[in-house]
Amino acid sequence: GMPFPAWSGSPDVVSFADQIALRGTKAPLMPGEGLLASDASNLRRAYYAAVSHVDDCVGKVLTALDSTGLARRTVVVLWSDSGTLLGERGVWGSQTTFELAAATPFILHVPGMTDGGMTTKEGTYTELTDIFPTVASLAAGIDVPSCPAGGPQKAERLCTMGRSLEPLISSSEDSYVLSAYSAAFTQYPRLGDGQHEQRTSNCLLGLQCLMGYSMVTYHESVEYRYTEWVAYGAENNLNLTSGTRPNWSMVFANELYAYNLNASRPTIEETNLADNPMYV
Repeated sequence: GMPFPAWSGSPDVVSFADQIALRGTKAPLMPGEGLLASDASNLRRAYYAAVSHVDDCVGKVLTALDSTGLARRTVVVLWSDSGTLLGERGVWGSQTTFELAAATPFILHVPGMTDGGMTTKEGTYTELTDIFPTVASLAAGIDVPSCPAGGPQKAERLCTMGRSLEPLISSSEDSYVLSAYSAAFTQYPRLGDGQHEQRTSNCLLGLQCLMGYSMVTYHESVEYRYTEWVAYGAENNLNLTSGTRPNWSMVFANELYAYNLNASRPTIEETNLADNPMYV
């Protein structure tokens, strides 16, 4: 039940010289088309090696902080730009709105506040846009105001589209506080016909694209991810006067996935429930 815009043809991986030689083309993968098992194994091995190396480098930085005494007054944040798929759903890379691409590592240590770890607050979500206001608040005592919607943002000298996580770190299980962190959002573009990979810059240049807007949230022990693929971009090619914005009256496709987090083997995006009468 996956709509075609949700699919990523793994353009980075299939552009490798060995894959071009094997496939005779650098065209994106099509649904159901996979890599050789040996290639998949080698790609995963290389990825895990890279992660292990980064982990070692992080350890060196933290050791240096400890040895200099700076760890007691340093906020430490570890994050990445996106998650990635290593063959799950037949996809290699991060050019999707699937959970494994949208979810990212995000680890925060605040001396005196998280030394003993944090109690996981079920059903709460953070975003990478939260890093700036959080660090500004905890490290500099600056309360960064929220950005206004739309064009007025350009006139603001200092604002954020994220949320400071200080209340989430310091509060108890207060329902009012937790409601502010009840969802997280991500987006990814496609070419207008939904059948090819497309870089964000081309959408911003005014070409007609689809934009996949995705939200993850939580309800009664089940996590849900909902995505709408919406017409996006200038109304006329390269005519920037119309701007680059979504047209919510032109929804090309939608997706809804439910993750049972309490299952012995949590399911991740195995069935698109968007057309299931139970969820309409």
